[in-house]
Amino acid sequence: MTVGLFDRLEGGTGRPPPHTGTMPGSESRASVVRHILRLLAARRGRPAHLAGYGLPDLSSYYHDLDGAAACLATAAQELIPRYEPRVVSLAVHAQPASVETGYVLWLALRAQLHRGKHLTLELAVDGNAGVHLLSGGGDGSASGV
Repeated sequence: MTVGLFDRLEGGTGRPPPHTGTMPGSESRASVVRHILRLLAARRGRPAHLAGYGLPDLSSYYHDLDGAAACLATAAQELIPRYEPRVVSLAVHAQPASVETGYVLWLALRAQLHRGKHLTLELAVDGNAGVHLLSGGGDGSASGV
């Protein structure tokens, strides 16, 4: 799998082996996860030169969580394949999160990557529109963006 742009710009663990331009499977999977988290954490219209980059501002939907979930699922379904070319196919499911979790929305992504690899992520959105990886990051850790 090829090295992602952000991994090249950030250096470090995203560096390809010399002369190959590819990354080992676990690093490439982690690179896709990091990029998906960046995409979902970005708000549409920022940066201005990429009007379709990021999710729409969901705060106006929070009074109707079912509507917010549907909007989030549709937006993610369109956003991720457009800006993450290593994702070949994608299924997105979103629903309101249960109150006791402390999150507003729950999101499940199931993607097929190049070379037949699969990726399943469970994410949550908090009341400040922060995106949190609950599972599927590959290393067992959770992170927030």
